[in-house]
Amino acid sequence: MTKTPSSAARRRQRGFTLVELLISMTIGLVLIAGLGVIINRFENSKRRGASASDLALATGYLAYDLDRQVRSAGSGLYQANNAFGCQLFASLGGAQILPSPGAFPAPFTSVSTTVRAIPVLAFPGAGAGGSDVLQVLTGSSGMSESPFQVNGNSTTANTIQVTNSMGVRGGDLMLLTEPGNPNCMVVQAAANYVGGPSQIVDLGGSYFSSSIGSLSMLSFSNGSLPAVLSNLGNQTGNPPRFQLLGVNASQQLVAYDMLRLNNLPNAPTTPVPLAEGVVTMRVRYGIDGGSNGVITSWVVPETGGYTAAAMATSQTLVRQIIAVRVALLLRADRIEQTVANPGSYVLFSSLPQSSQVTVATADPNRAYKVVEFTIPLRNAILTAQSRPALIP
Repeated sequence: MTKTPSSAARRRQRGFTLVELLISMTIGLVLIAGLGVIINRFENSKRRGASASDLALATGYLAYDLDRQVRSAGSGLYQANNAFGCQLFASLGGAQILPSPGAFPAPFTSVSTTVRAIPVLAFPGAGAGGSDVLQVLTGSSGMSESPFQVNGNSTTANTIQVTNSMGVRGGDLMLLTEPGNPNCMVVQAAANYVGGPSQIVDLGGSYFSSSIGSLSMLSFSNGSLPAVLSNLGNQTGNPPRFQLLGVNASQQLVAYDMLRLNNLPNAPTTPVPLAEGVVTMRVRYGIDGGSNGVITSWVVPETGGYTAAAMATSQTLVRQIIAVRVALLLRADRIEQTVANPGSYVLFSSLPQSSQVTVATADPNRAYKVVEFTIPLRNAILTAQSRPALIP
């Protein structure tokens, strides 16, 4: 007798129907589409996390590097009486470099080529895209930066007589200043010179010239008040830093040493890149209104009486700047598929509205980050007239 197959067996033999295949394909396509959305969101989240991590690393590095360069501003200047505001004269290889005979390289082309001995000075909007430029003058001799008093009528074409030359060594760069003299000169100890019992400092080297432009070394130590010689550091070890810091057109934070000691080895007139992706840098002065080392207000540079011209003739204004507040807007390298920023950022948001500035972003598909930090000027604080005694 022949056995008839069951209905289930017959379905297995004939396979799936068209409707069943269509339903299965639809479910599969929905699952694939959903998986694609999940993978895309995961990738976007990973990219944004990587951008945030990169910006955090850049933030930490910039805060450290700028703090390192600015914190010791004025070393060798605060210790010398009446040095602030004098016009700096310097030469290199017999050629005048300060005052600069030509414009400084970009992004510092609009900065005045007449450089004055002011530890920290901001030039609002002088950098690319309206960024501020910061001038920082720092000596680093490592010998407490105590100045040497110059004996009256003792300078010759290549020597200076001081009360004590202990600590001076060959190649040291020193700043010659004199009360009442609006000019000051960078001189250099001769290569083989060793300070000590001798009161005569022999001068020589690539940074020495007996006359620079209209200024002659013989014009110093002839007044009623004694000139002073401040050790700034050595040409080959612990060099001074007379720096300009700013943002260039490629959105790089760059530094240019006006004495050409810390620039690129084979390009001494080319600024050194410090960091990428810096959209703008803005600066505010922290003012000590009570001469006690305490900030009483924040001032926008070139306002409130704190102009470059005013500080060139006022020791008091220079000493009242005891800190700078720096705001940076950083941009990530990665381009996102969606809008990644609000379109504009407010810098100095914790300060009064008159000190705030709003910066628009140019690329909506990049992540941006604002970083702000305050850098105390320790030389200014330590030399405040009525600073309270430190409590042990």
